[in-house]
Amino acid sequence: MMSQGGVFVLQFSGAILLARSLTPYDMGGYTAGAAAICILGIPQALGLMPFIIREPDLGCHILASAFIVNAILAAALSLAIVGPERPRRPVPA
Repeated sequence: MMSQGGVFVLQFSGAILLARSLTPYDMGGYTAGAAAICILGIPQALGLMPFIIREPDLGCHILASAFIVNAILAAALSLAIVGPERPRRPVPA
């Protein structure tokens, strides 16, 4: 597993590569998408895994409900990543 420092270095270098390769117009779209992904990822990161670990009586109904909620959150996150794709405007010559 990577340490937190390694993850930070990878994220930082990825941000530098994005900043160098995107135009200001594209950077605005990327920023809006990244903000939506972060907001939608909060319930997924905070809720289900600790609940499943701490629950003393895990029945089939609880596991099925947790799976469905996790699937809905993952689908919403996927739509937030792929959904707002807009056509690129032509670059003036």
